[in-house]
Amino acid sequence: EELSACVLYHAEVAASIGAPTIFRLLNDPNVFIKEEMRQAGEDDSLFQILPQVAGVCARRRDATATSGRFRNMLPLSKAPNDEDEEEASKRIWEGIWQIDLGSSDGTDLGWRDRAEEDLRVLESVLFETIPCYTTPLAGHIWAVFEQIKGICSTFSPGQRVAIVIASDGVPNQPQSFLDAMAELQKLPVYLIVRLCTNDEASFQFWTTLDLDLDIAIEILDDFEAEAEAAFTMNPWCNYCMPLQRAREWGFRTKLLESLRERPLTHDELRDYCALIFGVKPD
Repeated sequence: EELSACVLYHAEVAASIGAPTIFRLLNDPNVFIKEEMRQAGEDDSLFQILPQVAGVCARRRDATATSGRFRNMLPLSKAPNDEDEEEASKRIWEGIWQIDLGSSDGTDLGWRDRAEEDLRVLESVLFETIPCYTTPLAGHIWAVFEQIKGICSTFSPGQRVAIVIASDGVPNQPQSFLDAMAELQKLPVYLIVRLCTNDEASFQFWTTLDLDLDIAIEILDDFEAEAEAAFTMNPWCNYCMPLQRAREWGFRTKLLESLRERPLTHDELRDYCALIFGVKPD
């Protein structure tokens, strides 16, 4: 429920402001549902297939029936050469995805309705899906790497992609995952890991990930844990949910990262207040 609420919030924001966002489920959501239906003696042939990858303001080209300002994006290319055959055989072609923000002259506002439909599809997926099975993160990270690599040449200076990983387990193939993360860091991306576990081994793996890779990764715990850590170091701070959601969205500043690490200096306190109230510090 916590993770679903988090995903739906960011999906709603994406639909409201027109921020193309793609959501990936690590495992095929249809496998578990169909198995439950068979065990209950129900006919699974009538089951409507749920997408494992769903987008808001972004969808497969063959699923886009309306004209508008679309840009081809996110082709999933072949698996990396060092990936074993068994893992490569699981990779499926995800097609060409396109951004949908209406027409370039601003006359097509239908993208908002299409974004709402995207949101409804994602809601149905989250409502029907139960997290289960293993954690095949490596293949997904390699796929994301190939996707962003194919479009990063079109980015404006300073433009980046926020990649948020929400997981409760350790990747099935840790070394392949680490290799993919190291390659991903070479692209214009922000990496955020949203922890969804109390398991000690999983917690240790994720919280030391930035040290293992020697790259900048934002490691976020749940809201209560982040708020408690911030209060311990800075008891004057009211770490509220909007701060948590902003960090999950990809907003990064050293001030927010430092809240849970140490007491802020007087200058940092001034800068923090300026950030919260939306003014420039003197």
